Amino acid sequence: MLAVLDAITSGHLGGSGIDVLETEPPSAEHPLLKAWRDPAHPAHDRLILNPHSAFYSEEGLMDMRIKGSENCRRALLGQPLRNLVNGAM
Repeated sequence: MLAVLDAITSGHLGGSGIDVLETEPPSAEHPLLKAWRDPAHPAHDRLILNPHSAFYSEEGLMDMRIKGSENCRRALLGQPLRNLVNGAM
């Protein structure tokens, strides 16, 4: 993430919208948060930081329900699960 901040500050990147940081919640001293809060920072107006909730909408909630129920069905039928991150089954 610091590479993103460096790239924005140097002008190599026009801006960035970020939904997930390495550690959540981030510390108040996180360089991206500090730049976002500081109107004098060169990256201030070119950063969008979202509190890991970009999915939160009627459509996003419905999509989570559909995907969850589809994966439950797949598990009951012994089919491979989609978007599996922990290697179970």
